[in-house]
Amino acid sequence: MLFMNNGRASCPAPLLKTTVEYYYLRHHFNKKKQKPPQKQKMTKGSDIIVNRYRNFIKTVCETDIVYTLQNQNGFAMASSVQYGDEFDQPVGILCFWAIHGRANSCIINQWADYRITEISLTEFIETWGVGMENDGILAGIGFDQKMFGYEAKPLDLILDLVAEIKATKKNISLQKFENLTDLEEQAKIANR
Repeated sequence: MLFMNNGRASCPAPLLKTTVEYYYLRHHFNKKKQKPPQKQKMTKGSDIIVNRYRNFIKTVCETDIVYTLQNQNGFAMASSVQYGDEFDQPVGILCFWAIHGRANSCIINQWADYRITEISLTEFIETWGVGMENDGILAGIGFDQKMFGYEAKPLDLILDLVAEIKATKKNISLQKFENLTDLEEQAKIANR
């Protein structure tokens, strides 16, 4: 799981591979999903953020790099405007970009003391995705300076990345899964 430090996530946890460990995660996910985040109405300009999400998927699968912002306290986080927890509080979001320049343009205001950090696509999929799911955190994709971006459920994001990798016949080396099919099957089970 991601360890929280001053309200910011400070490091991702490894994704578990064994059947027993995944049974535990599935059971844990099912407990969490007894009361899923309450989705709010889509905001104006939702077509823009959907396109940013689609472009993120294609670009990171081409470049093998995901960008985030980090400072001494952790990684760039925001609050959801679409999802609330069981107490109607906004769900936390870890922010990611496919393009270095867009990430760099967000190093202002509350993120002025952050720097760009690169994450390999494999690490992002295998480690960060399930880490965010375990912690009930969303992935913020392509946020701009006004905090306008796509809010993705982590396992949905992983499944979209796997679909793009398969569609483009890209080869990636996974460390925590036997292959893409194994990753996809486990993500689907945990996402039920």
